[in-house]
Amino acid sequence: MRNYFKAMTSVYEEEIAMMESELSHSEKHIFSTRFEKRLNIWNKISRRNHISIGRIRLTRLAACILIAATILVLAGCGVLISKLVVQWNEMNNPVNGTLDVTFDIDDPNNELEDKGLRKPKTPDGYAIVDEFQDTAGISVEYQNNNDNTAISYFQDIGVDTMGLSINNSDKEFQETMVNGWKGYMSNKKGDVFLIWSDGLYLYSLAGDCSIDILWQMAADME
Repeated sequence: MRNYFKAMTSVYEEEIAMMESELSHSEKHIFSTRFEKRLNIWNKISRRNHISIGRIRLTRLAACILIAATILVLAGCGVLISKLVVQWNEMNNPVNGTLDVTFDIDDPNNELEDKGLRKPKTPDGYAIVDEFQDTAGISVEYQNNNDNTAISYFQDIGVDTMGLSINNSDKEFQETMVNGWKGYMSNKKGDVFLIWSDGLYLYSLAGDCSIDILWQMAADME
């Protein structure tokens, strides 16, 4: 926390130093790109409404208030924001019985590891009956001829630009963690699913089998 506060304060001190010369000749100041980037990351990860400052001109008073307020927030509750964050922006939709989601991805240290398109290990008793792959992702259908249960797997590209609606109308729906990533699950009999994202891909497993089979398939992908 202390290191983060020092880093942010250093950025603001640089900005103020630039302002001193500018504001002696003008009552307006244009924020530097470095300052804007750090302020936007703070706003985004702290779950505040994201506001793009761009290169907006502010009066001297407004600029000073903005800098002072941000420093006070950091001093009071400084949060280390130097790690990968996969932000689920969620809105409950009671009319459709869904959880509507978009994503924001913050990866300041380039931690995301692209493992490419891949499919889970085929569970015992199942066989792949259909498989499709294109530039948008991959889908695989598994079938168990002994009990006629089926499993669908999807891996979709472009999490930061997608929106999705997840059925949350039954009491078995709940938030979970899959391989260290946030996701959701439902253990409703005859209609189970797991869905999660690693920041690069959206993964989903669904079927009319036991939820334990889906958990094992997901674990095999870790």
